[in-house]
Amino acid sequence: MKVPSVINPLLQGLQEARAERINTLVQLLSIGVGKTESALVQKVAPLSQEQRQPLLNSTLDALVKLARVPASTQRDQQLAQLLEQKQLLNSPLLKLVKLLVNGRSLVTYTDRPVEPGQAVNVRLTDANRLVLLADRPNTTSNSQLQSLLAQALRAVLPAQERPALLEVLPQIQALPLPHRQALLSPSLQQALHSVAQQLRSPAQLAQPSTLHTAMKDSGVFFERKLAQTLLQPKATGQTGRLDAQEGSRLRTGDVKGALLHTLQRINTELGQPGTTATSTTTTAKPLTGPALSLLPTTPLELPQFLAQLARRPVAELSSRTLRTQLLVLLHQQTLNSLARVQFQQLQAVSQQQARAEAPQTPQTWTLEIPVRYGQEHHAVQLHIEEDWLWRHKDEDDSEQSAQKTKRWQVLLSFPLPEAGNFYAQLTLTGDDVTAKLWAEQADTLREVKAKVGNLTQQLEDKGIAVTHLECVHGAPPTKLRNLHYSLVDVKT
Repeated sequence: MKVPSVINPLLQGLQEARAERINTLVQLLSIGVGKTESALVQKVAPLSQEQRQPLLNSTLDALVKLARVPASTQRDQQLAQLLEQKQLLNSPLLKLVKLLVNGRSLVTYTDRPVEPGQAVNVRLTDANRLVLLADRPNTTSNSQLQSLLAQALRAVLPAQERPALLEVLPQIQALPLPHRQALLSPSLQQALHSVAQQLRSPAQLAQPSTLHTAMKDSGVFFERKLAQTLLQPKATGQTGRLDAQEGSRLRTGDVKGALLHTLQRINTELGQPGTTATSTTTTAKPLTGPALSLLPTTPLELPQFLAQLARRPVAELSSRTLRTQLLVLLHQQTLNSLARVQFQQLQAVSQQQARAEAPQTPQTWTLEIPVRYGQEHHAVQLHIEEDWLWRHKDEDDSEQSAQKTKRWQVLLSFPLPEAGNFYAQLTLTGDDVTAKLWAEQADTLREVKAKVGNLTQQLEDKGIAVTHLECVHGAPPTKLRNLHYSLVDVKT
């Protein structure tokens, strides 16, 4: 018996349906396929789950039908478009937008930041899609970015001040091996080990090469490193995809990468959704569902909980409730650690936005480098500032004798366990270096002054001429950093 072919009619039906929808849009909006038109945003509204679900269902139905079609170039293109559509519909930033195009109103959806009254460019493609192109220059773009920065900062500010995962890693590593094996899966142990590798000793950070690596791997530059890796051509000549070795290097060699990998492992074991990435940074979702019910009934910090677990017999650690409580507390502190990195990244983005409005504004970066003192964790904070100065080449103070010189300032904060807080500010202007040191404890200040001559000699031996070095008691003056956003809207 000859079985009639149903594949070709199915593919033809999909093509005819799409062609009919395109013709309808062409007639309705008077737009030619592939032609760019100007549109005005009339209204923006959030997309509810009830509105989102039918769109997702229709996209999934089309994917199921297309899966029955034999592989071909045309089929692969349609499949890629549907998968991209599915990803867009799952975006938490998706919103309904009412556009005015050629005098006709059209309701569509996008994950791009748009505001009522904004002019945008759109293009109708042969995939039945109205594509939102790059925004036209307008007066609302800066306010949009500032609004996004303020929203992101409101999200990370509460968490970045709470206890972080890095602070308890030495205590986790100090658990007896049978306890760790009973409480943590091998994959989660490996993920925590990758985070623990970012904890370096003071002796290691005293080496310039190690300090340089620690700054690059602090997490602040994670997305930049990821983009550079994706753009590098592979042996196959393709870009835009990580191989196993590159993925492992980013997961284990960067603070943010290691934290995201740890969070993904915890989410998997808790049965939670993973992390989501945005254009500026990577955000993580809080716990939902049954995992919340397994939190300890009384407030309990992770260090105290670990101390209790260390005293329990190994046989008792097989309890699912105990392991889940540990995972929940690990999840919370991993989110807190990520919030600290994200806060530092948002500070740099804010400064870049400020420079776009006022080029004379210095660019700044704030980094934290975790340091391990025995079983304690501390963080050295670096605040780096880049700006330009006009310097005179000779004694003549005329404008003709002045030249523009780049100046770098680095402020390091050391929370020393026994010596108290210690600060060092280094200023590099051209080839000139000045340094100023602060010590909050008098004994520490005396010891620093006694050894400052050795420091000057060490710097000169490395070819660094220090024109001025000063040691003072106390702390450096607090510099008010204008981040160009408002966390609270005050109306009178």
